[in-house]
Amino acid sequence: MFASIRRSICSKHHSPKIELKRSLQRCFSALAKPPSGEPQRQPSARPNSAQIFRKLLPYTSKYDGERYFVPQTWTDKVVKGMVKLFRFPMDTIFREDYMRRVIYLETVAAVPGLVAGSWLHFHCLRRLHDDAGWIIRLLDESENERMHLTAFLHYEQPGLLQRFMILATQIVYTSVYFVAYAVSPKACHRFVGMLEEEAVFSYNEFLKLVDSGKIPNGPAPKVAKDYWELSTDATLRDLIVAIRDDECEHRDINHAYASEIQDGTSPYDFEPISPTSRS
Repeated sequence: MFASIRRSICSKHHSPKIELKRSLQRCFSALAKPPSGEPQRQPSARPNSAQIFRKLLPYTSKYDGERYFVPQTWTDKVVKGMVKLFRFPMDTIFREDYMRRVIYLETVAAVPGLVAGSWLHFHCLRRLHDDAGWIIRLLDESENERMHLTAFLHYEQPGLLQRFMILATQIVYTSVYFVAYAVSPKACHRFVGMLEEEAVFSYNEFLKLVDSGKIPNGPAPKVAKDYWELSTDATLRDLIVAIRDDECEHRDINHAYASEIQDGTSPYDFEPISPTSRS
């Protein structure tokens, strides 16, 4: 095998670099082929983590209109103002280009659940108590938002500028949210709940553009049909409706978590687990 590489280098009739490259390609191709008579391995058909979470934690919320939480404390009012402030640049940059808009925003929406779940995980380890099922719910939220992104990427790919925006936003937003959650988990969950309210509104606007024909109502990708268990003839509109239901679920859960923290009934208020028996 490697003798052919030496012959290529010593050849007077061909460029050594070109022949070396070709010989290496032949060598690695031969190494990659299975022995004769042995069947080639097929790609794994295992479900991804988001699909596993989906089976364990089926969503129950359905779209019930555009509901908005009424701020009750001064922190709620500050959070509400921040959410409205963050919506302005999105409306300015993307306008009615909702496909690019949701691709960008879903990369942001997948951050809070992972950060919150990680913080609570370490909190439970330090304080030696249970999480009341919060951690898996928060991780599922993050994975669910990532599946939204995965589905929409089958319709359009972000350009170089949008990829840079995604990278910069991920670095800044993840860092800020990580610190903010350490300071006030309650404010962060309220913030996410209010963001999800805006997400429900945005997906309603997206549906209007699809219904009016401004955005083609193409077929839903297979990954979306499998994950949301859509019909074989499902379209983009069906996908948006399913994702809007998901956002309603995230809205309700995060507002509920914020209220539990405020009322002192969240895992952050649990007592350490005490032994029930001794040997």
